[in-house]
Amino acid sequence: MAWVAVATCLALTGTFSSAGSQPHRQGPGYSARRPPLIETPSLPEVLQPAARQGGYHVQEQYLVNAQFRGGVTKSFDNLGGVDVDYRELPDRSYVVALAGTIHDPEEEGRSYRFKAAIEFDWLGSTISARARSEFSADAEEYRDRILEVAPFVHIVKHSAFPPPDGPRELSYRMNGRPYSLRYSGGERHVEVTLYEDLRTLAKFFVVPGSSAGPHEFEKYRINTVNQTVLSFVRNPPPLREEDRMKRLEEGPFRRRR
Repeated sequence: MAWVAVATCLALTGTFSSAGSQPHRQGPGYSARRPPLIETPSLPEVLQPAARQGGYHVQEQYLVNAQFRGGVTKSFDNLGGVDVDYRELPDRSYVVALAGTIHDPEEEGRSYRFKAAIEFDWLGSTISARARSEFSADAEEYRDRILEVAPFVHIVKHSAFPPPDGPRELSYRMNGRPYSLRYSGGERHVEVTLYEDLRTLAKFFVVPGSSAGPHEFEKYRINTVNQTVLSFVRNPPPLREEDRMKRLEEGPFRRRR
């Protein structure tokens, strides 16, 4: 299916309606104790293009795949696209903004549309986050999980890897709830799994490179409702170190032997 990306991350504060503060519908994957996640009626004007002063500003695009893990596992590729925008603000707070459209693989004409901006303060292991978001009616049941995971997309990307001789699991508290990131090495990736208590929320596949960060994602997966896993695949794919060196060897500036 065609990739449809909503490229409006840079002006989200001017486009939200009151949908961001409507009561949340809870899908089967959530218990009644879970409150709507850190939703606020407004955010400062930090996402306007004129307010880019501060630290880093990075934009990325992702293709979306989906897997349904019921009695029979089904996989679907290229269902849509998402733009992600990372920012560090002058007051040392952070923003991750995302906007996208995902097409239903089994019902033609049905799409899931969303825009969200999550601003958070991050000091050591403590995270205080606020969000403003707009989800279409069909996408509403995915809201809580996407907002919950979004700050950790930013944190995993911009955090140094734990030292090899230290703990491989880092603990956090976001808005009073416990989370952890568990790091493990694979043949092609550094894998980082996000938990809330014992529940697996997401897994990030990070391209090996400098341990300091920022890092490059090859993809990440978010466990959502109704046994659905959404995979966000970097588009275009990040350039691995061995590929970069090969280009140097074969390109016009190749090293002389």
